Amino acid sequence: MKKVRWIGIMLAISAGIWLAQMLVFPRVHSPFVWERLRATVRTNDQLVLTGIAMLDRDHSIRRAAVERLTDQAFLARIATKNSDYIIRDAAFKKLTNQVVLAQVATGARDASIREEAAERLTDQAVLAEIVFNDDHTGVRIAAVERLTSMVELTKLATNDSNAYVRKKAAGRLTDNAVLAQIATYDRDVDVRRAAVEGLTPEGLSLAAEQADDLQQRALLANVAKLVKAVEDVPVEHRQRILSETMPAVGVYCKPIWTSRFGVLITIRLGWFAESESYSKKRRFKKDITKTVDGEQITFTATFSATDEVLRANWTSFFQPAVLASTSWVEAHIQHVDTWLPWLEDDQAALAELSTKASSSHVRQVAVRKLTDQTTLAEVATNDSDDFVRQAAAERLAELRRE
Repeated sequence: MKKVRWIGIMLAISAGIWLAQMLVFPRVHSPFVWERLRATVRTNDQLVLTGIAMLDRDHSIRRAAVERLTDQAFLARIATKNSDYIIRDAAFKKLTNQVVLAQVATGARDASIREEAAERLTDQAVLAEIVFNDDHTGVRIAAVERLTSMVELTKLATNDSNAYVRKKAAGRLTDNAVLAQIATYDRDVDVRRAAVEGLTPEGLSLAAEQADDLQQRALLANVAKLVKAVEDVPVEHRQRILSETMPAVGVYCKPIWTSRFGVLITIRLGWFAESESYSKKRRFKKDITKTVDGEQITFTATFSATDEVLRANWTSFFQPAVLASTSWVEAHIQHVDTWLPWLEDDQAALAELSTKASSSHVRQVAVRKLTDQTTLAEVATNDSDDFVRQAAAERLAELRRE
């Protein structure tokens, strides 16, 4: 009996010693979660913590390890290599070193982490690398927002294939000469609108004075006249109407136009409110009546070599029935209405516009009216814009079927 009691005492002492060791010297490789967690929160060894953050099978322990890490290189490794997104994100949020942030911005597997890293970067060379090389739009836009080089921003706003990137870059520019080019010639109306927002009468006047190229000076003068004309439009509609009609002034300064009609003298824009009432009859209840607002926009332009006045008009089209949430219908503005009627019967002019117009949209409209199959075949093969090539190919096929 005494022997059994002695064995029990020894076992109790051994268990106590073992428990004391676990509490005082917890092991990071213990099979027990609570012991590994205790070991993790008590160590400052950055290499050990990195190993735990990368390899421990328990999420809470990995997270605890990241919270104790301070070494930027180790944090960057976890932010780019760890298999758990939450752990990667936790590590990323602790990064402060610009060199390390640059590594994450260019090497992290998650676009969201690369994007956040780009938002915190200041290194202009790395930002430029991201803008031109990353394959994710959000990451590129984040880098554009941090770029300060007007040269790089101008390249992006005028040449990038991604409309979202062009729009963001255009919104950062201040050079009215460049903004006028974008507002006039870019295919995407949202990019044009971003450029229009930066145009000012003073900036356009200064850009025109500094322009050496006569056609560039003519473009800036035409843009200034349109910007002045839109002042008669309610302020909430100005940017939209400007961005929709701006491509027309690019046509007005081309030799193809000035040789026939002269230079632009005046532009006038008018805006008038329109509305339509709708009613819905209901049995045993009061009829529902609602009013939907709209607009009518008038455009007139005069030129030095003709007494004829160019006119265009756009009015909101009210459907026979509308959704209950509809309260406003804007007019569908087509800038081609401000120049095509005077050129659509002139095949020589259309051929020149199809091949030489700076605006891809103008080229696309021109090829749809063209009958010269040789020119159409050339455009369908060589134009730099996919939509223009497709329009030319479709028009060519249409003519061959006739």
